[in-house]
Amino acid sequence: MLGVWAATGWTLSQHPFAQPVLARGAEEAKRAIDAAVARHASADWLEAELRAALEAADAQDAALLLDIAAARDLPLPDDLQMAAKAMTGADDGFLARGRECAACAWDIAACRTIREVAVCALPAELSPLGDVNALRRNGVAWWQDEAVDELEVGLAVVGLAATGASLVTGGSAATIKAGATLARTARRTGALSPRLAADLTEAARGAVLWDRLPAVLNGARAGTALDPVHAARLARAAQDLGRIVAATSPARTLAILRFADTPDDLARLARLSETAGDRTQAALRVLGPARAYRLLDRLSGPFLAALALIGLVAAQLGGLLGGFALRRLAPRQAGRETTLASAGGHRP
Repeated sequence: MLGVWAATGWTLSQHPFAQPVLARGAEEAKRAIDAAVARHASADWLEAELRAALEAADAQDAALLLDIAAARDLPLPDDLQMAAKAMTGADDGFLARGRECAACAWDIAACRTIREVAVCALPAELSPLGDVNALRRNGVAWWQDEAVDELEVGLAVVGLAATGASLVTGGSAATIKAGATLARTARRTGALSPRLAADLTEAARGAVLWDRLPAVLNGARAGTALDPVHAARLARAAQDLGRIVAATSPARTLAILRFADTPDDLARLARLSETAGDRTQAALRVLGPARAYRLLDRLSGPFLAALALIGLVAAQLGGLLGGFALRRLAPRQAGRETTLASAGGHRP
């Protein structure tokens, strides 16, 4: 007992509760995520989820479930696979896909899937012309007294500033440019959640110096139309998005965005994507965001040891108190029996 108490005292002196949770190493976290997905994504689960996606006419989810089944070599009923491929356009011919891609590149609203957006429309949007076109489009809307998308304008200015390497944020200008373009494209396709869009719009409203936008359209540096303090918030969100793009792909990033409701969620998704890579979307779909994030961390050894030792001390104290109580009760019982015997009584 004294040894356990001494070990407990020494362990607690090391402050094991100061940092109970530690980040897993990249390989350890990847193995934990893969094992959890393998346990949960059974053939029966995939079949049920795919049927639900077909009933909901969710082509994006159906395509993802087909990819998960293919990656894990899990069998699915033939009729279910054919229906899912027909919905997602996986069996379309080359000419049909070419016509759809051209229409998508001309008008992003005509894109049928997120994959089409990434392959057909995004290359043009990633160029500075995409940012300039966004500013021109909203300038025309302002001139005609129509609604101006403040978030699209803010992201376009951040993208142009990053392209010119005039935005100082402590991160890579190319990463910020990619993230700003993805966020702007997601805004136009409805891939941003309402809450995240509201948060980023508020940041853009304070970041953009609106009176200087005409000069930017006439060739002035985009950085001159940004408030450095407020722009940092918008740039951080763009940088986190750019990290997701670098770790996965533009198409997967647009799909992953639906799991983000706040800028903090973007940072968590960036960390997860840098660990899981191309498997990020599957992990989020199978496990859910909360469980996937938890797999990135683990309980520290000293914390677990401290809990075990505290449990042992509690058990020992319980044993001592129980023995003490039994000893206190034993004399009273013996005394009662002696009294009964002297009085001529007997126990039944």
